[in-house]
Amino acid sequence: MLAAVSVIRDAKIAVELKFTHSSTLKEDLKSLNDEINHISNIVQQLNNFAPFDKKECEKVDLNSLLAGLSKILSKSILYSSKIQIHFTPDPDLPPVVAYADEIKQVIINLVKNAAEAIQEGGNIYIEAHRKNSVNEKTVSDRMPLTQHCVEIIVRDDGPGIAEEIAFNLFDPFVSTKGTENSGLGLSIVQNIVSKLNGTITCNSNKENGASFTIILPIDGS
Repeated sequence: MLAAVSVIRDAKIAVELKFTHSSTLKEDLKSLNDEINHISNIVQQLNNFAPFDKKECEKVDLNSLLAGLSKILSKSILYSSKIQIHFTPDPDLPPVVAYADEIKQVIINLVKNAAEAIQEGGNIYIEAHRKNSVNEKTVSDRMPLTQHCVEIIVRDDGPGIAEEIAFNLFDPFVSTKGTENSGLGLSIVQNIVSKLNGTITCNSNKENGASFTIILPIDGS
């Protein structure tokens, strides 16, 4: 798919060079270029639905990763707004066997979505804690088999998510941002979390904003 977009771009450039003296054509080509960029962006996002490359998982220090991301995001996508991002490290947080880059992409997408919902002035909170998740299997009638997990929460104090959208929030092409947005961000987030053998849920209301909870196994399985 990416190769197809590249071919379209090359063809567009060739046509543009051939007809540089036509102002009308220039305007048409600009519109075409905007559409190609939009399609390219969608294709690149769809590429995230492909299986992970075969690479080794690593032990990820979530405290360090989330603290670093918070600093970077406050100086990038949140820089021009009055939105504050907050992360408090948890001293009892264990390392997680996972793909660090995929966790970063999930957090960046969620923070970006929150920032766009808040628009200007507000807060985004990131938390991470150890969590024990009870498995359906049991060692005995009295002792459930538990899986050690971590819980990552990204929440904001914005207006929340409309009920008609919240029901299908993680479906592809569902967006709270109008027709200009591809609506793939949260679907990609869910896909990545699923590949990490985790789960993601959302709670939202007008009083407390939106809160996304990610649960990942500590050992990656």
